[in-house]
Amino acid sequence: MSEGRPMIKVRDVMKTPVITVFENENVLKTSKLMLEHNIGSVVVIDLLEKPIGIITGKDIASRVVAKSISPSKIKNREVMSHPVVIVSPNIGLDEAAKRMKKFGVDRLLVMEGGKIVGIITSAEILNITPALLEVALERLKTGSIPVKNEKISLTGYCEACGEWSDMLVEVNGKYLCEECVIELGEEET
Repeated sequence: MSEGRPMIKVRDVMKTPVITVFENENVLKTSKLMLEHNIGSVVVIDLLEKPIGIITGKDIASRVVAKSISPSKIKNREVMSHPVVIVSPNIGLDEAAKRMKKFGVDRLLVMEGGKIVGIITSAEILNITPALLEVALERLKTGSIPVKNEKISLTGYCEACGEWSDMLVEVNGKYLCEECVIELGEEET
């Protein structure tokens, strides 16, 4: 992030450890593992333990259950979504959200040094968003986030003439109506 503000990174909100399954295991075993760990997805790995896909509950519902396929008769590689979108734990949440949108996914695999270190979902980003919005709003209220040359119009009584106005503008710390602004020789930008 710019201007010396701290950046919330993927590593700050990612889920760990990541549950993995082998590509040649059956979906029944995978479903039981997801239920046991109360998770919505698992990462599918090959025999070299490299990530090759992700299986979500939606994948199982649409590619197995909806097609009346027995989960014990279908392999993870046939159900997984791929390719996997991989990110570093050091990127910002804003960049992670952009990548999710760009690739049309709601999960990113987090890898560092060739190893799986976490997973981040759109849910983690959404869970932290309200707190970020509160901080931003507070910073706006206290003036610690500068508003670039914007004059904010308010409704109320003019502090110069006392008349009601739907277009009060702050000038030198006072809220004035348009007529009083003109009288003072100030121009709105």
